[in-house]
Parts: sequence; C-alpha cells; structure tokens
Amino acid sequence: MATSAANKAKIGLSGEFGTASELCKRGFNPSITMGTTKAVDIIITDDARTKIKRIEVKTTNKGKIVTSFFKKYYDKSIVHPDYWVLVYIDSALVSHYYVLTHDEVGDIQMKVNDLDSWPTTASGGVDNIPIKMLEEYENKWDKISI
Repeated sequence: MATSAANKAKIGLSGEFGTASELCKRGFNPSITMGTTKAVDIIITDDARTKIKRIEVKTTNKGKIVTSFFKKYYDKSIVHPDYWVLVYIDSALVSHYYVLTHDEVGDIQMKVNDLDSWPTTASGGVDNIPIKMLEEYENKWDKISI
C-alpha cells in the first residue's frame, strides 16, 4: 500500500515539476506550491510580480486523468484555477502535456459525465477524462497568458 501511494505521489510531482519546467522555457515565473491542502499546484507571475495566474496540474500514467472536477468546482462562481495542465506519462516515460482553460476542462467533464449543464451541487464519484479526449489540447502552451 505504501509503495502504491509513494509511486502516485512521485508521478504527481513529476507532472508538477515538468509543467514548471515547460513554463520556464516559455518565459513564465512559476512557483510550485507545497502541502497536502493547497488550493492550486503552480502560480505564475509576470516579471513585475504584479499579476498572477493559477494552474492546476493532474498527472497519470493510466488511460484517464482523475480531475475530481465537479466535486470541487460544481458552480462556476467558485474560485478556481485559471488553467489546467493534464499530464500523461506514457509507457516509454515520455510526458505529454495537455493545456486547457478551466472552462474547457469543465466542458469536457460535462461530456464525459453526460451532463447538459454545470451542476450546482458537489457531485459524488470520481470525475475523470480519458486521455484520447485531450489530443487537440496537447502542447497548447500559447493559450497561457498573464
């Protein structure tokens, strides 16, 4: 049991550090947040440190990414990440980065959950998105701006 949890934590950290690296390459100033009760994984700032954006990172080595989206963000008025980076680590240990806005993740999760609109109460169960539904978002780093 401990090995499984440890591996899951390492997979998650590799996605966060990899995402921070990709953001650095693109001129952003990323700060990875630490802890088990953090509200967001990475904060990016402009050079003057006057503007920020919040980024949620979810990482998997399976065929789907657990988002728990409607458990946390069941109402559009709830404070939420500006962007999501969903990371898939394939069997050759290559990381694939899917960059989406918060609304894009919500819209995809609605399709997966067969919903017509965003719910107004927290959902039960575990929200997830199949990797195959994310292909058009791979490496769409240009959508991130401050």
